[in-house]
Amino acid sequence: MSDDLDFMPATPGKDELVNPDGPDQAKSGSAEDPAPGGDGDRAPGERAELPTWNRSRRKRKANVKAEKEDDAFQRGVRKASRQVIDTPKLVIGAIVIALLVIAGGVALTNRSTEGDAVAARTLQVATAAIVRGQVVPPEEQERLGDSIKLYRLPIFATEEDRQAAIAAAVTEAKNSGRDKVEQDAALVAAAQAMQAGDFDAALAEYELFLEDAGREHPLRFVALEGKGNALEAKGELEAALAAFQAIAPYPSDYYRPMALYHQGRVLEALERPDEALAIYRQYLDEFKKEELATPMVRKRLEALDPEFAALMSAPASPTISP
Repeated sequence: MSDDLDFMPATPGKDELVNPDGPDQAKSGSAEDPAPGGDGDRAPGERAELPTWNRSRRKRKANVKAEKEDDAFQRGVRKASRQVIDTPKLVIGAIVIALLVIAGGVALTNRSTEGDAVAARTLQVATAAIVRGQVVPPEEQERLGDSIKLYRLPIFATEEDRQAAIAAAVTEAKNSGRDKVEQDAALVAAAQAMQAGDFDAALAEYELFLEDAGREHPLRFVALEGKGNALEAKGELEAALAAFQAIAPYPSDYYRPMALYHQGRVLEALERPDEALAIYRQYLDEFKKEELATPMVRKRLEALDPEFAALMSAPASPTISP
Protein backbone atom coordinates (compact mmCIF):
# COMPACT_ATOMS: atom_id res chain seq x y z
CA MET A 1 0.00 0.00 0.00
CA SER A 2 1.35 3.45 -0.91
CA ASP A 3 2.99 5.70 1.66
CA ASP A 4 0.90 8.54 0.25
CA LEU A 5 -2.38 7.02 1.45
CA ASP A 6 -4.24 9.49 3.66
CA PHE A 7 -6.55 8.40 6.42
CA MET A 8 -9.33 10.93 6.48
CA PRO A 9 -12.13 11.00 9.11
CA ALA A 10 -15.68 10.60 7.91
CA THR A 11 -16.76 13.99 9.25
CA PRO A 12 -13.81 16.10 10.40
CA GLY A 13 -14.54 18.61 13.08
CA LYS A 14 -14.32 22.27 12.21
CA ASP A 15 -11.73 22.99 14.89
CA GLU A 16 -9.89 19.66 14.68
CA LEU A 17 -6.18 19.98 15.51
CA VAL A 18 -3.51 17.80 13.90
CA ASN A 19 -0.09 17.51 15.47
CA PRO A 20 2.81 16.81 13.05
CA ASP A 21 4.57 14.84 15.80
CA GLY A 22 2.10 11.98 15.44
CA PRO A 23 -1.17 10.76 16.84
CA ASP A 24 0.32 9.90 20.21
CA GLN A 25 1.10 13.57 20.76
CA ALA A 26 -2.11 14.99 19.28
CA LYS A 27 -3.55 18.00 21.09
CA SER A 28 -6.80 17.38 22.86
CA GLY A 29 -9.11 19.11 25.28
CA SER A 30 -9.55 18.21 28.91
CA ALA A 31 -11.81 15.44 30.13
CA GLU A 32 -14.34 18.06 31.14
CA ASP A 33 -14.30 19.78 27.73
CA PRO A 34 -13.58 17.17 25.05
CA ALA A 35 -12.40 18.42 21.68
CA PRO A 36 -14.76 18.24 18.72
CA GLY A 37 -14.51 14.91 16.98
CA GLY A 38 -13.06 13.29 20.14
CA ASP A 39 -14.36 10.36 22.16
CA GLY A 40 -16.66 12.69 24.04
CA ASP A 41 -18.74 13.32 20.88
CA ARG A 42 -18.88 9.65 19.74
CA ALA A 43 -21.93 7.56 20.39
CA PRO A 44 -21.44 4.06 21.83
CA GLY A 45 -20.35 1.63 19.09
CA GLU A 46 -19.41 4.41 16.67
CA ARG A 47 -15.99 4.03 14.92
CA ALA A 48 -13.19 6.24 16.17
CA GLU A 49 -11.83 8.74 13.66
CA LEU A 50 -8.28 8.07 12.49
CA PRO A 51 -5.62 10.80 12.41
CA THR A 52 -5.15 12.79 9.22
CA TRP A 53 -1.41 13.33 9.60
CA ASN A 54 0.71 12.02 6.72
CA ARG A 55 4.51 12.24 7.05
CA SER A 56 5.37 11.89 3.36
CA ARG A 57 2.88 14.55 2.30
CA ARG A 58 4.08 17.03 4.92
CA LYS A 59 7.68 16.43 3.89
CA ARG A 60 6.86 17.00 0.25
CA LYS A 61 5.00 20.18 1.04
CA ALA A 62 7.89 21.49 3.12
CA ASN A 63 10.31 20.83 0.28
CA VAL A 64 8.29 22.38 -2.57
CA LYS A 65 10.29 25.62 -2.50
CA ALA A 66 13.61 23.82 -2.36
CA GLU A 67 12.60 21.58 -5.27
CA LYS A 68 11.68 24.59 -7.39
CA GLU A 69 15.02 26.22 -6.65
CA ASP A 70 16.84 23.01 -7.51
CA ASP A 71 15.26 22.68 -10.95
CA ALA A 72 18.09 24.41 -12.79
CA PHE A 73 20.72 22.37 -11.00
CA GLN A 74 18.80 19.13 -11.52
CA ARG A 75 18.69 19.87 -15.22
CA GLY A 76 22.45 20.29 -15.19
CA VAL A 77 22.94 16.95 -13.44
CA ARG A 78 20.60 15.19 -15.85
CA LYS A 79 22.36 16.79 -18.81
CA ALA A 80 25.71 15.54 -17.56
CA SER A 81 24.27 12.04 -17.17
CA ARG A 82 22.92 12.11 -20.71
CA GLN A 83 26.30 13.24 -22.01
CA VAL A 84 27.90 10.18 -20.43
CA ILE A 85 25.23 7.92 -21.93
CA ASP A 86 25.58 9.55 -25.36
CA THR A 87 29.39 9.37 -25.40
CA PRO A 88 30.48 7.83 -28.73
CA LYS A 89 31.16 4.10 -28.55
CA LEU A 90 34.81 4.82 -29.36
CA VAL A 91 35.51 6.09 -25.86
CA ILE A 92 32.96 4.21 -23.75
CA GLY A 93 35.58 1.83 -22.34
CA ALA A 94 38.33 4.41 -22.02
CA ILE A 95 36.29 6.91 -20.05
CA VAL A 96 33.12 5.50 -18.52
CA ILE A 97 34.21 1.97 -17.64
CA ALA A 98 37.69 2.95 -16.50
CA LEU A 99 36.48 5.76 -14.30
CA LEU A 100 33.58 3.86 -12.76
CA VAL A 101 35.77 0.89 -11.93
CA ILE A 102 38.41 3.10 -10.35
CA ALA A 103 36.00 5.50 -8.64
CA GLY A 104 34.27 2.55 -7.03
CA GLY A 105 37.32 1.96 -4.85
CA VAL A 106 40.46 2.66 -6.87
CA ALA A 107 40.97 -1.09 -7.09
CA LEU A 108 40.74 -3.35 -4.08
CA THR A 109 44.47 -4.07 -4.30
CA ASN A 110 45.14 -0.56 -3.04
CA ARG A 111 43.60 -1.36 0.35
CA SER A 112 46.44 -3.59 1.52
CA THR A 113 48.00 -0.97 3.76
CA GLU A 114 46.87 2.17 5.48
CA GLY A 115 49.30 4.23 3.41
CA ASP A 116 47.82 2.91 0.17
CA ALA A 117 44.32 3.68 1.40
CA VAL A 118 45.22 7.30 2.19
CA ALA A 119 46.84 7.75 -1.23
CA ALA A 120 43.87 6.07 -2.92
CA ARG A 121 41.48 8.57 -1.33
CA THR A 122 43.48 11.35 -2.99
CA LEU A 123 42.95 9.64 -6.34
CA GLN A 124 39.24 9.29 -5.61
CA VAL A 125 39.05 13.09 -5.43
CA ALA A 126 40.18 13.19 -9.06
CA THR A 127 37.81 10.45 -10.23
CA ALA A 128 34.87 12.07 -8.45
CA ALA A 129 35.64 15.39 -10.16
CA ILE A 130 35.87 13.70 -13.56
CA VAL A 131 32.80 11.46 -13.26
CA ARG A 132 30.44 13.56 -11.12
CA GLY A 133 31.93 17.05 -10.99
CA GLN A 134 29.53 19.88 -11.84
CA VAL A 135 30.33 23.43 -12.91
CA VAL A 136 27.92 25.82 -11.20
CA PRO A 137 28.61 29.59 -11.46
CA PRO A 138 28.98 31.42 -8.12
CA GLU A 139 25.76 33.38 -8.60
CA GLU A 140 23.83 30.15 -9.18
CA GLN A 141 25.43 28.58 -6.11
CA GLU A 142 24.34 31.58 -4.07
CA ARG A 143 20.79 31.33 -5.38
CA LEU A 144 20.55 27.61 -4.59
CA GLY A 145 21.99 28.09 -1.10
CA ASP A 146 22.20 25.03 1.13
CA SER A 147 19.96 22.97 -1.18
CA ILE A 148 22.95 22.38 -3.47
CA LYS A 149 24.50 20.20 -0.76
CA LEU A 150 21.70 17.66 -1.14
CA TYR A 151 23.29 16.36 -4.34
CA ARG A 152 26.63 15.48 -2.72
CA LEU A 153 28.53 16.28 -5.91
CA PRO A 154 31.88 18.01 -6.36
CA ILE A 155 30.95 21.61 -7.27
CA PHE A 156 33.25 24.01 -9.12
CA ALA A 157 32.75 27.65 -10.08
CA THR A 158 34.41 27.21 -13.50
CA GLU A 159 35.61 24.42 -15.78
CA GLU A 160 39.16 25.69 -15.20
CA ASP A 161 38.71 25.11 -11.47
CA ARG A 162 37.51 21.56 -12.10
CA GLN A 163 40.43 20.74 -14.38
CA ALA A 164 42.90 22.25 -11.90
CA ALA A 165 41.47 20.14 -9.06
CA ILE A 166 41.71 16.97 -11.17
CA ALA A 167 45.29 17.70 -12.19
CA ALA A 168 46.34 18.46 -8.62
CA ALA A 169 44.80 15.26 -7.24
CA VAL A 170 46.28 13.07 -10.00
CA THR A 171 49.71 14.64 -9.55
CA GLU A 172 49.59 14.05 -5.81
CA ALA A 173 48.59 10.42 -6.35
CA LYS A 174 51.38 9.93 -8.90
CA ASN A 175 53.90 11.22 -6.38
CA SER A 176 52.50 9.27 -3.43
CA GLY A 177 55.31 6.74 -3.38
CA ARG A 178 52.73 3.94 -3.49
CA ASP A 179 53.26 1.79 -6.58
CA LYS A 180 49.69 0.54 -6.89
CA VAL A 181 48.16 3.97 -6.44
CA GLU A 182 50.60 5.47 -8.92
CA GLN A 183 49.59 2.83 -11.46
CA ASP A 184 45.92 3.64 -11.00
CA ALA A 185 46.72 7.34 -11.28
CA ALA A 186 48.11 6.67 -14.75
CA LEU A 187 44.75 5.15 -15.73
CA VAL A 188 42.85 8.16 -14.41
CA ALA A 189 45.20 10.57 -16.20
CA ALA A 190 44.76 8.58 -19.44
CA ALA A 191 40.98 8.64 -19.19
CA GLN A 192 41.05 12.39 -18.55
CA ALA A 193 43.29 12.91 -21.60
CA MET A 194 40.90 10.83 -23.74
CA GLN A 195 38.02 12.98 -22.56
CA ALA A 196 39.98 16.09 -23.54
CA GLY A 197 40.84 14.65 -26.96
CA ASP A 198 44.58 14.49 -26.26
CA PHE A 199 45.12 10.98 -27.61
CA ASP A 200 48.92 11.14 -27.57
CA ALA A 201 48.93 11.94 -23.85
CA ALA A 202 46.35 9.22 -23.21
CA LEU A 203 48.38 6.65 -25.11
CA ALA A 204 51.51 7.54 -23.12
CA GLU A 205 49.66 7.03 -19.83
CA TYR A 206 48.18 3.70 -20.93
CA GLU A 207 51.61 2.49 -22.02
CA LEU A 208 53.06 3.57 -18.67
CA PHE A 209 50.40 1.60 -16.81
CA LEU A 210 50.86 -1.53 -18.93
CA GLU A 211 54.63 -1.41 -18.44
CA ASP A 212 54.45 -0.98 -14.67
CA ALA A 213 51.37 -3.00 -13.72
CA GLY A 214 52.17 -6.33 -15.38
CA ARG A 215 49.86 -8.95 -16.85
CA GLU A 216 48.10 -9.87 -13.62
CA HIS A 217 46.75 -6.43 -12.73
CA PRO A 218 42.92 -6.59 -12.43
CA LEU A 219 42.51 -3.41 -14.52
CA ARG A 220 44.80 -4.44 -17.37
CA PHE A 221 41.82 -4.89 -19.69
CA VAL A 222 40.85 -1.25 -19.11
CA ALA A 223 44.30 -0.05 -20.15
CA LEU A 224 44.34 -2.25 -23.26
CA GLU A 225 40.91 -1.06 -24.31
CA GLY A 226 41.92 2.54 -23.72
CA LYS A 227 45.13 2.02 -25.71
CA GLY A 228 43.13 0.57 -28.59
CA ASN A 229 40.69 3.47 -28.52
CA ALA A 230 43.52 6.02 -28.49
CA LEU A 231 45.27 4.34 -31.42
CA GLU A 232 42.00 4.12 -33.33
CA ALA A 233 41.37 7.83 -32.75
CA LYS A 234 44.84 8.56 -34.13
CA GLY A 235 44.08 6.51 -37.24
CA GLU A 236 46.53 3.71 -36.38
CA LEU A 237 44.02 0.96 -37.04
CA GLU A 238 46.32 -2.06 -37.30
CA ALA A 239 47.89 -1.20 -33.94
CA ALA A 240 44.44 -0.64 -32.46
CA LEU A 241 43.31 -4.07 -33.69
CA ALA A 242 46.32 -5.68 -32.02
CA ALA A 243 45.49 -3.94 -28.73
CA PHE A 244 41.88 -5.14 -28.83
CA GLN A 245 43.00 -8.69 -29.66
CA ALA A 246 45.24 -8.66 -26.57
CA ILE A 247 42.39 -7.79 -24.19
CA ALA A 248 40.82 -11.24 -24.02
CA PRO A 249 42.35 -13.80 -26.39
CA TYR A 250 40.51 -16.79 -24.90
CA PRO A 251 36.74 -17.49 -24.78
CA SER A 252 36.81 -17.76 -20.99
CA ASP A 253 38.52 -14.38 -20.52
CA TYR A 254 36.75 -11.55 -18.75
CA TYR A 255 35.65 -8.74 -21.07
CA ARG A 256 35.78 -11.05 -24.10
CA PRO A 257 32.45 -9.76 -25.53
CA MET A 258 33.60 -6.13 -25.78
CA ALA A 259 37.01 -7.22 -27.08
CA LEU A 260 35.40 -9.09 -30.00
CA TYR A 261 33.08 -6.20 -30.75
CA HIS A 262 35.99 -3.75 -30.89
CA GLN A 263 37.87 -6.10 -33.24
CA GLY A 264 34.89 -6.25 -35.58
CA ARG A 265 34.56 -2.47 -35.65
CA VAL A 266 38.21 -1.94 -36.51
CA LEU A 267 38.15 -4.65 -39.18
CA GLU A 268 35.26 -2.82 -40.80
CA ALA A 269 37.24 0.43 -40.66
CA LEU A 270 40.14 -1.42 -42.33
CA GLU A 271 37.71 -2.40 -45.11
CA ARG A 272 37.93 -6.09 -44.28
CA PRO A 273 34.20 -6.86 -44.00
CA ASP A 274 34.53 -10.63 -44.37
CA GLU A 275 36.84 -10.80 -41.35
CA ALA A 276 34.56 -8.47 -39.41
CA LEU A 277 31.57 -10.64 -40.24
CA ALA A 278 33.46 -13.73 -39.05
CA ILE A 279 34.20 -12.01 -35.74
CA TYR A 280 30.55 -11.02 -35.24
CA ARG A 281 29.41 -14.57 -36.00
CA GLN A 282 32.01 -15.89 -33.57
CA TYR A 283 30.64 -13.50 -30.96
CA LEU A 284 27.10 -14.89 -31.27
CA ASP A 285 28.43 -18.43 -31.26
CA GLU A 286 30.36 -17.88 -28.03
CA PHE A 287 27.76 -15.79 -26.21
CA LYS A 288 24.26 -17.21 -26.42
CA LYS A 289 23.00 -14.96 -23.64
CA GLU A 290 22.66 -11.20 -23.91
CA GLU A 291 25.90 -9.36 -23.15
CA LEU A 292 26.84 -5.69 -23.08
CA ALA A 293 27.89 -5.62 -26.75
CA THR A 294 25.22 -7.97 -28.12
CA PRO A 295 22.83 -5.28 -29.45
CA MET A 296 25.71 -3.52 -31.23
CA VAL A 297 26.97 -6.77 -32.75
CA ARG A 298 23.49 -7.61 -34.04
CA LYS A 299 23.22 -4.15 -35.59
CA ARG A 300 26.49 -4.62 -37.46
CA LEU A 301 25.41 -8.09 -38.60
CA GLU A 302 22.20 -6.64 -40.00
CA ALA A 303 24.28 -4.19 -42.04
CA LEU A 304 26.86 -6.71 -43.29
CA ASP A 305 24.71 -9.82 -43.73
CA PRO A 306 20.95 -9.14 -43.46
CA GLU A 307 20.03 -12.74 -44.34
CA PHE A 308 22.20 -14.21 -41.59
CA ALA A 309 20.90 -11.65 -39.09
CA ALA A 310 17.30 -12.49 -39.98
CA LEU A 311 18.04 -16.19 -39.60
CA MET A 312 19.55 -15.61 -36.16
CA SER A 313 16.57 -13.57 -34.95
CA ALA A 314 13.92 -15.97 -36.35
CA PRO A 315 12.05 -18.01 -33.72
CA ALA A 316 12.99 -21.66 -33.47
CA SER A 317 10.69 -24.12 -35.22
CA PRO A 318 8.55 -26.16 -32.84
CA THR A 319 9.63 -29.76 -32.34
CA ILE A 320 6.98 -32.30 -33.32
CA SER A 321 7.01 -35.50 -31.29
CA PRO A 322 6.58 -38.74 -33.26
